[in-house]
Amino acid sequence: MIRVRLGAGLLTTVVMALAPQVSAAQANQTGPTRSVRDGVYTAEQAERGAQVNSESCASCHMQDRFTETLLQSWAGATADMLYDLIRTTMPQDRPDGLSRQQYADLLAYIFQLNGLPPGKEELQASTQELQKILIEQRQ
Repeated sequence: MIRVRLGAGLLTTVVMALAPQVSAAQANQTGPTRSVRDGVYTAEQAERGAQVNSESCASCHMQDRFTETLLQSWAGATADMLYDLIRTTMPQDRPDGLSRQQYADLLAYIFQLNGLPPGKEELQASTQELQKILIEQRQ
């Protein structure tokens, strides 16, 4: 297997460059009904996401690449936009190579790393459900 290693800031640069500059209303006509601050994932799901990160992401990405700067770039977008970017571009050697649930678990882990609170229901891998969630920075 050939592994291509990203430069230290390449993921952040790519994510910021692709970060949407559209309002959430443009992403979904009805607009989001929840915020990432409302507890949109469970702690158990974030634990599974940490395992996905360990197995599929950590060899190329340092954990700090998924923190505050990332959410600043995506503030105002919906969770489906970030989910789709991650799903269609990662892992770099096999984009869309994980299950939809693994990508949702990974996103839950990213939310946890950013200090966003867990809730009682898991983050769903459904585009329709992810469109309902507004990405905001923690307060």
